[in-house]
Amino acid sequence: MHLINACGRPSIIWGDGQWRVAPALRWNPFRVPIYVVTNAHWQPTPETVCEAVVRALKDMRERTADFSRPIYQLPAQPIANI
Repeated sequence: MHLINACGRPSIIWGDGQWRVAPALRWNPFRVPIYVVTNAHWQPTPETVCEAVVRALKDMRERTADFSRPIYQLPAQPIANI
């Protein structure tokens, strides 16, 4: 996920606690959206993941004017707490 963010691409993540999710939110130099399915457990249901993907695509469509603009922001920002 860090490589994805470093390339300026959004990601969808989940984990078994906020302590697992929080570093991804900080490690985001291009301030791309990071969509969190859940921070309650490692195994969300397929339906929950699909719902998150649909919400993420809708949000990205709005942020990018129907996918015609980049979703990343320049210049890159320093990575927090590193």
